[in-house]
Amino acid sequence: MSTAVSGDYSSYPATYYYREARNTFHETQTQARSSSDNHHTLTCKPILTKGLSASALHHGSKGHFLANSSHPASTPNVYSLAPPSPDVGNSRLDAFLKPYGVSVTGMKDQCKGILWNMLMSLTSRNAMKFENIDEQQFAIISHFIHRNERLFGRPCLSYLSRCVLFVEWPTAIHEVPITFLTSTLDKTIVDLPYPEHLLDVWTNQNLSIKAPDTNSEFIPDALLSFLSKMFPHCHKYQLVLEVAFTQTLADILLKVGELLNAFPEILVVVVIDITETRVYQAPATGSVAWNTFRQDKDPLGLGKFIPPQRGQKGTVINSGGHTWCSINSIDYHVWVKNGLNGGKIDVDVTDDEWYACGTLPSSQGMDGVNMGGVDAMLNKGFELIKESLIAFCKEISGDKDIDLKALEETPVKFKPQWSRFMDRIQAAAELTSHERYLGWFKKEFRGTKHFPSPEENDFNGGSMSSEGSASNYSASTISSGHAISTRISHSSAQSVRSTTAPTSLRPPPHSRG
Repeated sequence: MSTAVSGDYSSYPATYYYREARNTFHETQTQARSSSDNHHTLTCKPILTKGLSASALHHGSKGHFLANSSHPASTPNVYSLAPPSPDVGNSRLDAFLKPYGVSVTGMKDQCKGILWNMLMSLTSRNAMKFENIDEQQFAIISHFIHRNERLFGRPCLSYLSRCVLFVEWPTAIHEVPITFLTSTLDKTIVDLPYPEHLLDVWTNQNLSIKAPDTNSEFIPDALLSFLSKMFPHCHKYQLVLEVAFTQTLADILLKVGELLNAFPEILVVVVIDITETRVYQAPATGSVAWNTFRQDKDPLGLGKFIPPQRGQKGTVINSGGHTWCSINSIDYHVWVKNGLNGGKIDVDVTDDEWYACGTLPSSQGMDGVNMGGVDAMLNKGFELIKESLIAFCKEISGDKDIDLKALEETPVKFKPQWSRFMDRIQAAAELTSHERYLGWFKKEFRGTKHFPSPEENDFNGGSMSSEGSASNYSASTISSGHAISTRISHSSAQSVRSTTAPTSLRPPPHSRG
């Protein structure tokens, strides 16, 4: 149940974060480093917070090929906004929120302008970018949004200490590679016969980890780790997965690089870059699609919206004379550490025996025939993770002669199922297309925006007061399917992550919560 924000948030501490699945807040604890090696003490995890500390803007000459490997067909709309006027900052937002019993009295125009633009962009964008936002303003904005999920949904809020705020509503397409790989890890690694009284092996899609020596915090799309049950409890991170769909590949590589700097023990990195043939554009007024769908009293369900297809289903979804989604390619990039004692993985290096890439759909179809290098590299990585698991068991048990015969004799092998993976991508493309259609339809034919009525809400009355600086800001909106970062931060970040958009604006989520 969502409740309206109330109280004085003028000195709201930025160390408080929203806990996923509970409408409560908690304060993050200091994450300490084990005195022995690169193991890191497990702390109370701020599930929805992440960040990065970047020492440089660019990857250098070695990273040019990979960083520029995806080319959107057109540039999403990028615009700059002047300081919010009192009319936008006070009158419009106040008037809009008043029927819901929500007040922003005392909030500075900077924060109000961001909230207003988010509300006005919910049905047409999957990501937004705001600049010149300080840490206190981020805390106020994230608090307000998550206490009013009925209006804003549950977006991913990423804040860089360079004063950049990213707002993103991930799509079903983004989630398919995550669930696909984590299910493989569960069957291949997590189910190995290791001594469960010593440790646990698990995958997590919402684990927030904080670098012990910096202000960096991360929530990888997926993470495989070992959790020691012996004191001191610690995590040993093994594999990280990041998916680039509404974010750029360059941004993803920057985040992964900083994660590796904080946790050099990571053995395997998987980055999946999903691109569309062209950036999604909603149907124009008066177009064939506009004239077709305007005849419908209510929006179509998924079954009626997706037309019957002859032959094999594809990843280009057309309905009503309009292209709603057009997956062009899915590039898999896999790095494996050069042995347990090897150096830290460098995602700028793509030309040695510890890196492989493959593209789906392949030139011969969708069955992954050109994914042999990726298959082999994943198998190499899984073998290294098993080797690490054996060494970790011996280390935390204190008994070098511990019986690990069953673990040592159990094979680990990645079993490629790329055809099944592409089936899921095709289904996700349909869901994403329908989601885009619903957002457009409700905006175009139900008024400027279709928000829940006050009677539909369960908000309690309240007010929010804050002291955020009224600095100028600029915003970049990012069209569905492609994100463009016009300016990447050099320094640390914190973020709030979730995947669900408002039920009044978008269909029920088909991805993880």
